[in-house]
Amino acid sequence: TDSCILVQHEPSWVTNADEKRTTEETLPENNLRELITHYLGRRVRARLAGDLHHYTRHIPADSELQKKRHSHSYKHDHKCAGNLPELIVSGGGGAFLHGTHTYDNMIGVGPDQDNYVRVCAYPDEKTSRRLSWLNMWQFRWRNWRFDMVGAATYF
Repeated sequence: TDSCILVQHEPSWVTNADEKRTTEETLPENNLRELITHYLGRRVRARLAGDLHHYTRHIPADSELQKKRHSHSYKHDHKCAGNLPELIVSGGGGAFLHGTHTYDNMIGVGPDQDNYVRVCAYPDEKTSRRLSWLNMWQFRWRNWRFDMVGAATYF
């Protein structure tokens, strides 16, 4: 059987979990869910999105892949976890970096709230938290020239 990778602009699985959208009425992307449910079915092996400027990978929580969470080379078992796709956010592209520590490690996806676990993140939670504190407390000190340009433009 053919397999496919679904590429979309926004990782709705992360934003839905973050905004606590769980019912079918509150979930966005009705057309995408219809495409997956009625036409693609379980042939979707991965969903790839950007928009959030970091890297994360979620896998079905009850899959055999979770046991190999630190392994970078594995073979996808098409019989595990109801054959649910892996969910990948890859939104770097040279832009600023979004933190990963503010999102849950366990998320429910779709109207059935299938359980997924985050197995990989860049930056990791510890680094993400440290960078957030550096941004908050040292931005002005490190970027004092920016303040000077803003002040000169203002006056």
